[in-house]
Amino acid sequence: MSLFIINILVTNITYILTGKLFLKKINYNNQINSIESGIIGIIIISFLALSINFFFSLNEYINFFVTIIIIFLSIINKIHFKKIDVIFYIIIFIITLSLLLFTNEYRPDAGLYHLPYTQILNENKILIGISNLHFRFGHISIIQYLSAFNINFLTGREGIIIPLASITSFVYLYFIYDLYKLVKRKENISIGKLFSLIIVLYISYKINRYGEYGNDAPAHLMLFFVVSYFLYNSNTGYKSFYLLTLISTFIFANKVFLGLCFILPLYLLIKRKSFFLKIFISVPSIFFALWFIKNILITGCLLYPIKNSCLKNLEWTDINRTEIVQVESEAWSKAWPENKNKNLSHKEFIKNFNWIDAWSDKHLKYILKVVGPYIFVLVMIFLYMGFSSKNKKGERLNINNYKEKKILYFFSSIGLILFFLKFPIYRYGYSYIIIFLFLIFLSLFESLDKNKIIKCSKFVIIFSIITMSGKQITRISENYNKRNFFPDHVFIN
Repeated sequence: MSLFIINILVTNITYILTGKLFLKKINYNNQINSIESGIIGIIIISFLALSINFFFSLNEYINFFVTIIIIFLSIINKIHFKKIDVIFYIIIFIITLSLLLFTNEYRPDAGLYHLPYTQILNENKILIGISNLHFRFGHISIIQYLSAFNINFLTGREGIIIPLASITSFVYLYFIYDLYKLVKRKENISIGKLFSLIIVLYISYKINRYGEYGNDAPAHLMLFFVVSYFLYNSNTGYKSFYLLTLISTFIFANKVFLGLCFILPLYLLIKRKSFFLKIFISVPSIFFALWFIKNILITGCLLYPIKNSCLKNLEWTDINRTEIVQVESEAWSKAWPENKNKNLSHKEFIKNFNWIDAWSDKHLKYILKVVGPYIFVLVMIFLYMGFSSKNKKGERLNINNYKEKKILYFFSSIGLILFFLKFPIYRYGYSYIIIFLFLIFLSLFESLDKNKIIKCSKFVIIFSIITMSGKQITRISENYNKRNFFPDHVFIN
């Protein structure tokens, strides 16, 4: 147990140091705390691991050596922590530990390909054509590289399970703290604060169990984060655009389906065309290119399993198998097992909305089951904030003044349409749904009562902390004598 605690402490401090070091190197002078530094550090380490794997396996020696270099560079660059940073670090540790204790990994995907591929990364440099060994290896997320990097002499083998919990901890605390600054009147009421309110509510409601994360939850959490970052930085300079592009690249490398987030930095690029040449030769662009090169080397395709993105002349490219995987993946996401017309092939099933009945019987019911209660709570909250008593008319936030709302509508609407037409499983697209719901509720009101927004923020913070901690305490008490301290299928023989 004590070793496991040390593992978490080392992991999170490495992320924070990496983020602070990177931000200092790009001369990002805006005030940025350990929470946001940790998120940026996670992104940098993920792509650093990818870069290393082109030449070396991500074994304990390499990972330890790179971690020591990060610590050394942090010392000589005089990376320091303020009192508030230490408090954040302690809170992040508590959240990370609580998510991991007596839990389990995401099933069945963790056992099918997440953990096996992580072990491959620990034992081999990049293997050309590995998707021919198992097609699921073509679906690999950047998270597997982040997890593989977290095996070293400081963290131990169980280090691979920590990154998922760390991402959740950093992003969750980011939104909680954003609301806290509003409640304490340290920052003004804004659209960004309203977004934080509905995201804190959703995380505490639905993203509260480590065993349900997989590769999906980190991608959706980061999408929430990038939207928040856009809300606060849409009118700032190149460095903010640079970080927005960096975060978007990480989201894309998590889930290609969420790659529409590039619409946000593209919007800023159109507004400031002078950014183009700078970003073209930047770190985000290099990471973006490396991800595509990795895809080509292991699958023969730029975007696996999209057949039209494959390079047919490569020896390891299996076009026929890729097409089969593409069709079957879409069919299964549209509830193929519930298909009652056994005469339909996978290809026929996904055409002309032949899948609607099967999908409605399973996935639509689940979506309504999850989203229904959340919508009900949002209705209550926005009605409360939207209407003021005749005798108590307070100062109001004018929602219509926010010009960038249109681009967020466009981004989330396109995401929802693609979600419905291609891969309508809730866990694939719920961030698009939540962001779109947020915008719909904003459109229903011209203004909101500022005092009521603050009251709702206080309530949501308290509710969220009670809900999140309650979920973890309940799980820990139920599994105390049934499971190991950490997920018991971490090690692969």
